[in-house]
Amino acid sequence: MDALVVPAVAVALLLVVLLALTRGPVAALILRSMERSEPHRMKDPVYALLRREVEKVGREFEAMPYERLLEPAEVLSLTRVVDGVEISFSAEAFNVKSNGDIGFCIDAHTTPKRTWAQPSYQFFKRKDGSVYYGDG
Repeated sequence: MDALVVPAVAVALLLVVLLALTRGPVAALILRSMERSEPHRMKDPVYALLRREVEKVGREFEAMPYERLLEPAEVLSLTRVVDGVEISFSAEAFNVKSNGDIGFCIDAHTTPKRTWAQPSYQFFKRKDGSVYYGDG
């Protein structure tokens, strides 16, 4: 009988701990510390710089001709130094829909990695040159 009591108590204790981590003030504290929203990330000056720059570069890619966006990532990707920070932009078409619309993504990051979050910029471009976001 004692051999069953110890594992049962351990399982019960584990369930109590897990419940405490998912409900109540302990859970609220953990969730606040794990906040990953954009406004929270913008408090990090390096992330804010990356966000501003990836949006600038994203608009530059939006203005490029449709055919240029189909070039390989090795050709399209670039590096810039902004405010003394070297920023690399990985740019590539991640999807070509059956109607020909190109899904395009630009990821910004620093080397060495100076922030845990690395922003992206995504858009879709039609053959007529118009741009849209999301599923269109």
